Amino acid sequence: MNIFLFPQRIGAFDIITPIFYKIKKKSGRTNLIIFDNKQVFEELTENKEIFDLLKKSSKFIKLFNFNKLFFKIYKLFLLLFFCLTLKNNIFSRSYSGFFEKTIAKVNYFFGGNNFVIPGSISTFEECLRRYYFPNGKLRKEGKILEKKIEQQKGCKMLLFSKVNIEYYKKRGINEFTLVGYPIFYEEFKDFISKNSLRYFSVECKNKKKKIIKSKTISIHINKYFGRWANKTDQWLENRLIKILEICDNKFKNVTFLIRIHPVIKEKYLDKYYKIKSLKKDNIIFTKLHPSSMAKLSFLTIGITTSSTFLHSLSMQTPYIEYAELTKDQLKIFPEGSMHVTFGVLPAKSLLDLKNKLNLIKEKKKISLFLQLKENHKTL
Repeated sequence: MNIFLFPQRIGAFDIITPIFYKIKKKSGRTNLIIFDNKQVFEELTENKEIFDLLKKSSKFIKLFNFNKLFFKIYKLFLLLFFCLTLKNNIFSRSYSGFFEKTIAKVNYFFGGNNFVIPGSISTFEECLRRYYFPNGKLRKEGKILEKKIEQQKGCKMLLFSKVNIEYYKKRGINEFTLVGYPIFYEEFKDFISKNSLRYFSVECKNKKKKIIKSKTISIHINKYFGRWANKTDQWLENRLIKILEICDNKFKNVTFLIRIHPVIKEKYLDKYYKIKSLKKDNIIFTKLHPSSMAKLSFLTIGITTSSTFLHSLSMQTPYIEYAELTKDQLKIFPEGSMHVTFGVLPAKSLLDLKNKLNLIKEKKKISLFLQLKENHKTL
């Protein structure tokens, strides 16, 4: 049995969902997910495509539904369960709590396997280049990584690519299994391809909106615009409006699917409502999964850097990253994006964006998956 224990971040489900769905399709085995965080579970239910796929492949145990006494009793039951059955335990990011460590040790003692996955799907190339010089030494910004990760005995990390491995080796991880980028698994892509239009129709059932792939552009307002990117609310509002105007002028009768990263609504409500106040007939704000959005669009534009590009490329949809990196950032990423080697088209300025849109309009051949193809593996 495969068990995903105590997920603490919604991003982890872009990793675990395609893996569990693939296992179910290939072997018929049902997986188990144990939740102890009510907020994570509620966020998961709002991610319709991912939640529906998990319901097809997994059973849920929700510990947060129990009172404290029953919770303690249930923990003892779980320990007994782990003592009597062999299984693959999967933890998100790490297992540092006493109970998690105990489960892992008991599972390992009885011959089971323990795995850790990153908190979200990522290439980690940006971390490599941002925190390390080409010779492998830490940059000034990388001092926060001086302390190595302590890898537990009998535990492996599930990683996506050779770049992942290079980064985590520098962090102290030496035991790993390469599984590829799960959102590229054929089973997951097939589900998205067959159902993305249905999810859009359900989301917009009261708005009588129609969507045509050849006339739709997806725009992602990514969560990092106010962090390393150091962009203000005013910058975001101005660039979003400019991007919409440029695309409107470049393509006739285009529809925009705009997705605001959930973290922005959670932590930056003022930014969120400013964006939502934008009113245009051809704008549709959506909560669709990024892979569904890509399937419904002929182009994806991401405002500042994000691993969202992986979802777009998995659906064979070109991705433009509009970042306007600073001078210091361009010294590390002179291409204008952290993900050029993976097939992302960088736009360093509004003029550069127009040039990249010309490539799309003229249907010039665009090389996608430059590293993804080489690095991608399947279970």
